[in-house]
Formats: sequence, structure tokens, C-alpha cells
Amino acid sequence: MADLIDEIQRQLGKSADTIKGVFFQLAGLLAALPLSPQERSLDDIEGDPDRPTEIRSVTLCVMNDYLRPAIQGLQGIADYRPGQPPTRDPDFFDELREIFGLDLTALDGGGHGRDREEP
Repeated sequence: MADLIDEIQRQLGKSADTIKGVFFQLAGLLAALPLSPQERSLDDIEGDPDRPTEIRSVTLCVMNDYLRPAIQGLQGIADYRPGQPPTRDPDFFDELREIFGLDLTALDGGGHGRDREEP
């Protein structure tokens, strides 16, 4: 039975890595997406969002609300051993933030997921 549990945990780790690949793919797309005039000025935020704003907003929500918890949960359970600390770093998101300039915590504060550039 221990071999079966080890294999299931290994597969869960692979699933986390697959989701992490999707996460990084989306992060790369967002990094390439230019800031729109609507995102550069709070005055332009009223009304329907333009396409770049909506793309960034929805993609960041998916990344932050669904993919990030899935990755962390699957990695955590894949590495779980009773009485032992986790072996993987669950906060690769800090590294991602530095690489792509994405602020995934901005969603909590009403931001748009990217440090704002001054107009």
C-alpha cells in the first residue's frame, strides 16, 4: 500500500507541475500585454473595460483564485509526510512577481495585477 501512496503522491506532484506550466504561460502572456490607456489612468476606469484591461483582469483572477491554490494544494499533498516539513518551496509566486513584474496580490487591494506606469 505504501508503494501505491508514493505513486499517487508522485502523480499529484506532476499534476502540480503541469498546472504550474499553464500558470507561467499565462504570466508570460500578461507580461507581453501592453498597458492600455484605461489601465494607466484612474479617470478612464469608469464604464466597460477595454480589451487589455478585461484580459488582464480575468486572467489574473483565474491565476490567483484557481491555479495558485491548486498548485499550492497539490504540491503540499504531494510532498506530505507526517511529522516532516514540506520539501518544495510553495512560494514560487514571489519569484514570478519579480520575473514578470506581476503583482498577484493586487487583486486583493483592487489593483490590476501590474505595477502602474505613470502616464
